[in-house]
Amino acid sequence: CASVIACSSLDKTVRLFDIDSTKEMSCFNVDSTGDGTVSNLSWNYDGTQYALACKDRVVRVVDPRSSSVVNQSSNEALGRNLRVEWCCDGSNACSTILTVSVGASGMRTVHVWDPRNWEQPLCTEQVDTASGQLYPMYDASLGACFIAGKGDTIVRAYEMSMMAVDGSNRVAALCKKCSEFTGSGDRTTYTGVCMLPKRTCDIRNIECAKLLKLTTTSVVPVSFTLPRADNIKTYFQDDNFRPANSSTEHHVAGDFQDWLSSRGDDVFIGPFM
Repeated sequence: CASVIACSSLDKTVRLFDIDSTKEMSCFNVDSTGDGTVSNLSWNYDGTQYALACKDRVVRVVDPRSSSVVNQSSNEALGRNLRVEWCCDGSNACSTILTVSVGASGMRTVHVWDPRNWEQPLCTEQVDTASGQLYPMYDASLGACFIAGKGDTIVRAYEMSMMAVDGSNRVAALCKKCSEFTGSGDRTTYTGVCMLPKRTCDIRNIECAKLLKLTTTSVVPVSFTLPRADNIKTYFQDDNFRPANSSTEHHVAGDFQDWLSSRGDDVFIGPFM
């Protein structure tokens, strides 16, 4: 959402701030009998909901405008080092929630869920038995989720496929590992990682994604480029650079208060193509 920032702290709260006025506009308290400290937060496609990964191994789907929990997982389904990423490729109708966690056996696992139904995952992929925290980063224009692990030297790419099931209020999804990337001659491990906006990519050199890799001593840019002949690079690769979300100022159809007081399907602030 434009002009909206969410932050969490050890007091088990998630607070929304209006960037323009720098004022706190709402506060959500995580209701938990255990450790409900928030590990990370991920917004859905149009900013009407966000998902929280908490240290009590529960994912909570929250409506930020009413500060209420819409749905949540059970703490038996997921493991420790839980993080969540909302995967949306154009609408909420076929959006899914991807989680990464470490199970009791020490296996790092990727699950994909329907945010409206937490009875069982739509698909499951096992990663490895390392203990480091996994960081998922979804790229809607590529339809892929990049996953890097703390202490790892590689980035894994998973191809995501999501579609709404006709005649029902359900979604089907597949998540398959398609490749691994290791920096040329770079054996430094990941301490943290984040994905940069698509506008930072050099499309003339077919750079499809760019990350920032945090090490113990530096921040290193990591570039993902596709192999193409020089004569093909003169053409725009529309198959790899699909329309991406935009939140520029002239697209905003309402201010923070309009969005905060809206209900139902009213979306005043959201991504545009």
